[in-house]
Amino acid sequence: MIFKNHFEYIDGTKFSSNHRFNVDFSSGYLSREEAVIHAVKGKNIIHLGFAGHFKNIEKTIKKGKWFHGRLYDNAALCVGVDINAKAVNFISEHYNYKNIFCSDILDQNHIAVIEENNFDYMVLGEVLEHVDNPVDFITKLRIKYKDKIKGLIITVPNAFRKKNFYNALRNIEKINSDHRYWFSPYTITKVLHQAGCSVEKMYMCAGRDKSQLNIKKRIERFFSLENKFPMLRDTIVVFTHFNTNCSKSPQ
Repeated sequence: MIFKNHFEYIDGTKFSSNHRFNVDFSSGYLSREEAVIHAVKGKNIIHLGFAGHFKNIEKTIKKGKWFHGRLYDNAALCVGVDINAKAVNFISEHYNYKNIFCSDILDQNHIAVIEENNFDYMVLGEVLEHVDNPVDFITKLRIKYKDKIKGLIITVPNAFRKKNFYNALRNIEKINSDHRYWFSPYTITKVLHQAGCSVEKMYMCAGRDKSQLNIKKRIERFFSLENKFPMLRDTIVVFTHFNTNCSKSPQ
């Protein structure tokens, strides 16, 4: 468990307004997509928010960089669920991906492939920062899917990414305008605990795969501050499982 020596602060038994936490990250310097793809090989997964940004779908599919396509090629069973009807319809009409659905994951009871199978993971890639109440959302997922899904893989933007410090020095904030939150290793762990989940491992990851970089960019990454100091990387990837005996309800 991350912060295993400080669990009293995670669960609220102890309080400090200025406590120091040393984080034990899982090793390796991967991109967020590499970390997830390695974990789901041969697994049954549900990919929530699979479509991504509509304007990027066609371009990333042609280049072989569409995240859902890469998960689809590696998982034993990959089910995509998204609330963006325009994006789901476009993919269904133009590409041959099976098991993709336009649905609210919390309300659906009609997707046969989900009802008929059990799953190793639900993947929430860059989803929580768009949700108004992450604790309430994950709590509802746990209640609905705790007997069907073993765990979650969650990726969120890292509040301590190097680019944020550089922009702060110029009094600039650069952000996706639909984001509600930045996360730190502690705050995402706290959110998941409050929702009735336990964090198994955590990676600090790059935004892009090493294979997508040219030689110059690969050399720059090797000598970068992010390579030496994981806390400065772009994305937090968290592997978590539901506490099945948890009785917490949505707020």
